[in-house]
Amino acid sequence: MDNMNFRGGRDRDRVSANQPYEVRYLSEKFGVEKQIVMDAIKACSGKRKLIEDYLKERTGRGRGDNLSDARNAP
Repeated sequence: MDNMNFRGGRDRDRVSANQPYEVRYLSEKFGVEKQIVMDAIKACSGKRKLIEDYLKERTGRGRGDNLSDARNAP
Protein backbone atom coordinates (compact mmCIF):
# COMPACT_ATOMS: atom_id res chain seq x y z
CA MET A 1 0.00 0.00 0.00
CA ASP A 2 1.07 3.58 -0.64
CA ASN A 3 2.85 5.21 2.31
CA MET A 4 1.63 8.81 2.43
CA ASN A 5 4.70 9.84 4.47
CA PHE A 6 7.06 9.22 1.55
CA ARG A 7 6.55 11.52 -1.41
CA GLY A 8 9.77 11.04 -3.32
CA GLY A 9 10.26 10.20 -6.98
CA ARG A 10 9.56 6.50 -6.48
CA ASP A 11 6.10 7.28 -5.13
CA ARG A 12 5.24 9.53 -8.08
CA ASP A 13 6.37 6.91 -10.57
CA ARG A 14 3.92 4.32 -9.27
CA VAL A 15 0.13 3.99 -9.20
CA SER A 16 -1.53 1.96 -6.48
CA ALA A 17 -4.76 0.16 -7.30
CA ASN A 18 -5.49 0.28 -3.57
CA GLN A 19 -5.74 4.08 -3.57
CA PRO A 20 -9.19 5.13 -4.85
CA TYR A 21 -8.07 8.71 -5.58
CA GLU A 22 -5.35 7.49 -7.97
CA VAL A 23 -7.76 5.21 -9.84
CA ARG A 24 -10.38 7.98 -9.97
CA TYR A 25 -7.84 10.52 -11.25
CA LEU A 26 -6.77 8.30 -14.16
CA SER A 27 -10.36 7.30 -14.88
CA GLU A 28 -11.38 10.96 -15.20
CA LYS A 29 -8.22 11.97 -17.06
CA PHE A 30 -8.73 9.38 -19.78
CA GLY A 31 -12.52 9.16 -19.66
CA VAL A 32 -12.60 5.43 -18.98
CA GLU A 33 -14.26 3.14 -16.45
CA LYS A 34 -12.37 2.47 -13.24
CA GLN A 35 -12.09 -1.22 -14.12
CA ILE A 36 -10.14 -0.32 -17.27
CA VAL A 37 -7.73 1.69 -15.12
CA MET A 38 -7.40 -1.27 -12.75
CA ASP A 39 -6.62 -3.54 -15.72
CA ALA A 40 -4.01 -1.05 -16.96
CA ILE A 41 -2.37 -0.91 -13.52
CA LYS A 42 -2.14 -4.69 -13.47
CA ALA A 43 -0.88 -4.94 -17.07
CA CYS A 44 1.79 -2.28 -16.49
CA SER A 45 2.91 -3.39 -13.01
CA GLY A 46 1.83 -0.08 -11.48
CA LYS A 47 4.32 2.05 -13.44
CA ARG A 48 2.65 5.45 -14.04
CA LYS A 49 4.31 6.27 -17.38
CA LEU A 50 3.44 2.88 -18.84
CA ILE A 51 -0.12 3.07 -17.52
CA GLU A 52 -0.69 6.53 -19.01
CA ASP A 53 0.81 5.44 -22.35
CA TYR A 54 -1.37 2.31 -22.28
CA LEU A 55 -4.55 4.31 -21.63
CA LYS A 56 -3.69 7.08 -24.09
CA GLU A 57 -2.99 4.53 -26.83
CA ARG A 58 -6.36 2.87 -26.24
CA THR A 59 -8.41 6.05 -25.85
CA GLY A 60 -6.50 8.69 -27.79
CA ARG A 61 -7.13 10.97 -24.82
CA GLY A 62 -5.24 12.64 -22.06
CA ARG A 63 -5.65 15.71 -19.89
CA GLY A 64 -5.96 18.82 -22.03
CA ASP A 65 -7.08 17.08 -25.22
CA ASN A 66 -10.64 18.36 -24.86
CA LEU A 67 -9.43 21.90 -24.23
CA SER A 68 -7.45 22.07 -27.46
CA ASP A 69 -10.45 20.75 -29.39
CA ALA A 70 -12.66 23.47 -27.93
CA ARG A 71 -10.20 26.22 -28.91
CA ASN A 72 -10.07 24.99 -32.51
CA ALA A 73 -13.84 24.73 -32.88
CA PRO A 74 -15.47 27.25 -35.26
